[in-house]
Amino acid sequence: MKNNICKSLWIFLFALVSGGLSLTAYGQSGNQYIFPGITTNNQITIGNLNPVPTTVEVDFYDNSGKLNSLSVDLPAGQQQRVNPASVSLTTFTGSVVITAPVQLSVSADQFEGNTAFDFIYPASVGSTLLIPFTGAEAASVDVNVFNPGPNSAEVKVVLVQSNGVHTTTRTANLDPLHSTTITLSSGTSASYVFVTTANVLRPVSPVAASAVIRNFNPTGASGAAARTDIAFATSTSSSIYTPKTQVPFFTQGPDYFSLVQVDNLTNAQQTILVSATQSDGTPFPGISNPATVVLPPYASIR
Repeated sequence: MKNNICKSLWIFLFALVSGGLSLTAYGQSGNQYIFPGITTNNQITIGNLNPVPTTVEVDFYDNSGKLNSLSVDLPAGQQQRVNPASVSLTTFTGSVVITAPVQLSVSADQFEGNTAFDFIYPASVGSTLLIPFTGAEAASVDVNVFNPGPNSAEVKVVLVQSNGVHTTTRTANLDPLHSTTITLSSGTSASYVFVTTANVLRPVSPVAASAVIRNFNPTGASGAAARTDIAFATSTSSSIYTPKTQVPFFTQGPDYFSLVQVDNLTNAQQTILVSATQSDGTPFPGISNPATVVLPPYASIR
């Protein structure tokens, strides 16, 4: 079984991400689920955990917005897997939107060559999104963006360095129901990125985004080896941040460790208190627990 790279929770002032090379699903809510950056390498599992049957609409939008769709009847308590071949597509790159009258359990998996597979979870929709663990520690990061709305969107991917500098931006224009991929190459100096469509001259145009991280190298972690498999970082909307959060399943051992990233998402210096507890709820012994971290505006630390 593959190790994890990151298990994620987000907060008002900063983002916390821990773990190995994958991201934990956020609580899925609502009845629509969006997966940007889907290809023929992906398979989506749709589960109906409700006591009643339902009909699910699955829409495949390629990068140019062309639609192929199917309806799936799901009895109570059952699941079904779909992929581009389900709508007779032998090649596909784009986004998938799943809609139902009830809440569902939805995830996707991806295999690349001989590397271990990983899971993808539905992406948040918003006009300002955040994606962690990008930059120089990865050989490449593909930021996949989908515009689900009726208006065109000017998408900006803002690269934020660990010291808070955010002067580099990648821009793409997206028509309604179109997708695009913005690639951050090796050596990109960014600890995390904002994906934003804020523009006073355009209508509000929320988008969905996720990132594929390849060859993650946890620099600064003693004894850690570079990963050759893939990981997925699903964006989160800035509207969900809170002043306090918990990261479960933090662990440290001879062959496994959790990596926590703290991002100050405000334009003011912040003092962050980080506390660790044992499995029984008592404080973990150590002279630096709790730890105090002072971060300049938009700065980041792991």
